[in-house]
Amino acid sequence: RSGDPKWSQRLSSELSEAPLEIAVEMGHAAITLQEFLHLEPGDTIMLDKDIRGDLMVKVGGISKFMGTPGVQRGNKAVQITRCTNREVEL
Repeated sequence: RSGDPKWSQRLSSELSEAPLEIAVEMGHAAITLQEFLHLEPGDTIMLDKDIRGDLMVKVGGISKFMGTPGVQRGNKAVQITRCTNREVEL
């Protein structure tokens, strides 16, 4: 089947529509178990990163891009500023 151009085209079309999980990392924090057990709504966890800087954008759990946080049409968004590797592997 790998030699069948129609099959390859169909497979390529299906794969291009496959959903990908994208996550944007705001930063990291280290807290004690005691602090964790006492977390309540309204508590603040201080992160190790300035939110005004670039954030890591992960695709399928793999770091692929850096981006700037913002708002687009009332939704939280991230604008891609650069790739983290020379080539984006698919």
